[in-house]
Amino acid sequence: MKKIVLLSAFSFALSAYSQITINRSHVVETGYGVNYASDTNSYPLPDLGANKTWDFTGLKKVDPYVMSFGHNSWYPGYQSFPSATHAFLDDPSDSFYQFAEISESKVKLLGSSEVYLGEVETNNFSMTLLNFPTQFGNSWTDASTEITPPDYIGYDVDGAGPLPALDSVRFSVTQNMNSKVEGWGTCKTPLGDFNSLAVKTTITFSFKPQMKLGKNWITIPKGILDSLPDFVPPNDTSYQLMWWTNDKTVGFPLIIAEYSPEDLELSNPEWIHAKAGFNAVGNTQAKSLNMYPNPVHDVLTVAMGNHIGTIQVMDAQGRLVLEQEGTGNAQVSVKTLTPGNYFVSVVADGIPARRMKIIKY
Repeated sequence: MKKIVLLSAFSFALSAYSQITINRSHVVETGYGVNYASDTNSYPLPDLGANKTWDFTGLKKVDPYVMSFGHNSWYPGYQSFPSATHAFLDDPSDSFYQFAEISESKVKLLGSSEVYLGEVETNNFSMTLLNFPTQFGNSWTDASTEITPPDYIGYDVDGAGPLPALDSVRFSVTQNMNSKVEGWGTCKTPLGDFNSLAVKTTITFSFKPQMKLGKNWITIPKGILDSLPDFVPPNDTSYQLMWWTNDKTVGFPLIIAEYSPEDLELSNPEWIHAKAGFNAVGNTQAKSLNMYPNPVHDVLTVAMGNHIGTIQVMDAQGRLVLEQEGTGNAQVSVKTLTPGNYFVSVVADGIPARRMKIIKY
């Protein structure tokens, strides 16, 4: 009888501990920075399953960076992601922004924008990272499609034959994602020990070629494709493992790594080396920055105090129209700008510190 009681108690404890649950309260908020580091080494692919201990205490802190989370409307290209609640960037000196929906039901990456030569380019590949509440055994799928810019070819495969000439081509690229929570247990890192869920994700890209016929885009006929060997890229599949924790001071995946099913290795893991903390809009640094007058006609003053940084002015479409370095009471001439609404962003001391809407009259 005593053994049965002990077994029942053990079973109850195992069941209770196995129900590691991750929900919205465990994920980063606006204004926080998540402190990641890269590790260029490879590690053996660990076993997944129930009640595991994953020992990553040997991770190396190489190339640390801060993933800074802000509101989606603070960053260029946000109009392309109406359901986004957050946006983040890995490097304040970069102009690559990722947009996400972080809600009570999910964490979903919606796509990205990049400012290139003053123009905003967007990518709409989406990826659901978590569905809430997240527990061991949960699974979900996601799919999104992006059309590549067209390229002019000017190729006629059969001259006067029946096949149409190949004028311009583009690809319809589909991303299919399958995720499953395949492990729970304790994840040990240099930062500490964490109750964690291991999420395995498979991402496959497939390519469908299209050609322009008159004003319409159609699937390229097989007869044309047969004359163009290796024209269509093969499907590309990648594999990823993420360890999430219900410790809300971490805020995002504790470890992110690609893996190879053939080599049974994790490669280039990214891992959180310090607890999340305020480092963006809303901190003391941001409150010390001010801009006036607003509305403005000729010169905008950006009061930066002792901070040193970059001031960027973007139009309502997210296009960069002015950029300059500044410190103290920086003077920004807007005299040549067309009257209208603009956004002024300040990166101070390497940290995104403020974004403000101004009116030029």
